[in-house]
Amino acid sequence: MIYTAIRILASYCVIFLLILGIYLLFKRRSKEASSSDKISPYACGERGSPTDPPVLISYVQYLFYFAAFEFVPLLIFISLMAHPSPFLLITYLILVLLSMLILVKVK
Repeated sequence: MIYTAIRILASYCVIFLLILGIYLLFKRRSKEASSSDKISPYACGERGSPTDPPVLISYVQYLFYFAAFEFVPLLIFISLMAHPSPFLLITYLILVLLSMLILVKVK
């Protein structure tokens, strides 16, 4: 019983020392790598001025796109399993098409 407790405590100490060593190593390396002539977004060494990203999309639009592409196939699959009538499937597909057209027009 005591042997097991000592073993567990020793393993926690070893894990702590490993994490501390990795942290100190990265902290030391980051001080060596930083340079005053580099621009902060391009700290890897690339020269140039930062530019705006070419894709402008809001978080809400992203959520709508995610919902359309993630949940609609699941909804269509469940509707086909529950009721094999193509009317419900066609209705869902038309609603998805209309919502995607609205999302594209908003941009």
